[in-house]
Amino acid sequence: MKKLLLFAQIILAAGVASADLDVEFDNFGGVVTSAGSSGTVGIDQVLAQLIWTASVPVAQAGIDGALGTGEFLLDSILTTSGYWGTWSNQDQPIKTYLDGHVGGADINAGYILVRMFDNSAKDLDDFYLQYLIAGPSLIEFNTAPRPTAYNTSGLIGGGDIDIQGNQVIPEPTVAALIAVFGGGMLVGRRIFARK
Repeated sequence: MKKLLLFAQIILAAGVASADLDVEFDNFGGVVTSAGSSGTVGIDQVLAQLIWTASVPVAQAGIDGALGTGEFLLDSILTTSGYWGTWSNQDQPIKTYLDGHVGGADINAGYILVRMFDNSAKDLDDFYLQYLIAGPSLIEFNTAPRPTAYNTSGLIGGGDIDIQGNQVIPEPTVAALIAVFGGGMLVGRRIFARK
């Protein structure tokens, strides 16, 4: 009897330790339009990222869609050409994410967000949109009755790609190269200015 009780306690502890989350990652509402077009010119393709973070989300996207500190990429999609950054759950069905997807942290004690880039706008000084979907307490999927999955579509707004003013942040190596190049130009200018 003691062994059976111990076995039941181990199973319960393992169930509590393994948090999980259901997300339907789609966007069939908020279109993404070109900067300065007042919503009249659509972005041909969009790189969309589903991201989890333990801390309050901040705009910290890097060049080529690089993640910021403490962010984990759960999913991404490059939308079909001509759909202005929208995609359906046929492209992305409901998926379950576990603690292992976020480095072993408790996935239910964090935030999920969506970041959307213009396909060609992932370089320094380009813009992106970012939307908080839910957090900081995320509902575990395996409670009874099973809760509705988080759906990103109704929470993603549309608008010009620069509407939020979020700009891509250079990676540290890129910033270092820019500093070295700029410093070299200044030194070269001083040397040649003396002659």
